[in-house]
Amino acid sequence: MSEWRLSHVVLAGVASAIVAIVAAFAIVVNPTGLEPFYAALLAWPVVVGAFVAVDAEARRLPRFAAVFCGSLVGLTLLFGAVVDYSLLDAALSGVPAGAVGFAVNPVMAVLVGGALVLSYYGVFQCGNGRKGGNDGRAV
Repeated sequence: MSEWRLSHVVLAGVASAIVAIVAAFAIVVNPTGLEPFYAALLAWPVVVGAFVAVDAEARRLPRFAAVFCGSLVGLTLLFGAVVDYSLLDAALSGVPAGAVGFAVNPVMAVLVGGALVLSYYGVFQCGNGRKGGNDGRAV
C-alpha cells in the first residue's frame, strides 16, 4: 500500500464526499430537506473505504470525482434519450432493508453504479497495458 500522508487523506475525504453527495442527490427522490445529506453521511465511509482498499493514488482521486459526475450526467442523458425520461422519476419508498425514511429511485441507483464503474476503470485501470498505467490525462 502506498504511503498515505495527511494531504492524501484530505484528498480522499474531499473526493469521496463529492461522490457520496452527488450520488445521494441523484438517488433520493424529491428531497424536502436534508435527506440527501443523511444518505451521503451513510455512504461516505463506504466510498473512503473503497478508495483505501483499491490503494488509490491520491492525485487521481479528484479526477475520479470529476469523471464520476460527468459519467453520471452522460448515462442519465443516454438512458433518457434511449428509453424514456419518465422512468427517471420512478420512486421506491419504504425500503424494507433498512426502513429508510425517504424514497429512492432504483433507476438512478443503477446509473450511479454504472458511473462508478466507468470512472474507476477510466481513471485507475486503463492505460499502457498495465494496472494503474494511466495517469488520468487520457480520460
